[in-house]
Amino acid sequence: IFFDSRGSMLPQLWQLPAFPLGGLHEGGCRSRGGNQGSYDEIWGISQYECQLRCERNTDCVGYEHAQLPGSYQVCELHKDLIVHVFPLPGYVCRIKPRPDLLGAFAGLLQIDGAANSPTPPSPPAHP
Repeated sequence: IFFDSRGSMLPQLWQLPAFPLGGLHEGGCRSRGGNQGSYDEIWGISQYECQLRCERNTDCVGYEHAQLPGSYQVCELHKDLIVHVFPLPGYVCRIKPRPDLLGAFAGLLQIDGAANSPTPPSPPAHP
């Protein structure tokens, strides 16, 4: 049995199939123009809980989850159409399995050299 951060019981893993992996590669979600788009950021939750939150949120079209150094995890619940994945190790971009959302996906975002590589987010500050 699994519980979320509020102590609510979660469905078993086998009851919630993973959303499709954008581009079938690791990487961050990108909207039109290669931008990150609009999203809600949540720290300290697993990829499983990130997907559950997206599933329950009608504004969420997909999510990005990253496992960062120091055991930090970050979840982004995306609100804008996801059309690309920016290749980035340790990150996954999963699209809500609806035909309109999956149909908008155009593939991996092409980059021209390391100068365009994004800097991973900083973990939240400890008080």
